[in-house]
Amino acid sequence: MTSSADPTDGVLDLMMFTGRSRASLAAFWLGVPSGLHMRHPDTVFVRTERAEITPLQEEDVIWFQTDGELAGRLPAVIEVEPHALNVLVP
Repeated sequence: MTSSADPTDGVLDLMMFTGRSRASLAAFWLGVPSGLHMRHPDTVFVRTERAEITPLQEEDVIWFQTDGELAGRLPAVIEVEPHALNVLVP
């Protein structure tokens, strides 16, 4: 969903949706096919080698996804693992 993502650059391309309303989320998803989601005001993009994600309150149970798949509960550390995956590119 991030147009600048490159699996060979050693950088994570993180997309975070900060909206709290269903209308904002609907507007985001309606913009995905045309790429307008990249300019949605409730969307934040970050490029980094490491991200530490924690809930605002320690007792909160917050689940997170990676590539649309359930990956676990916060807190979480996500980082680049150099050369962990061989990718064949024509």
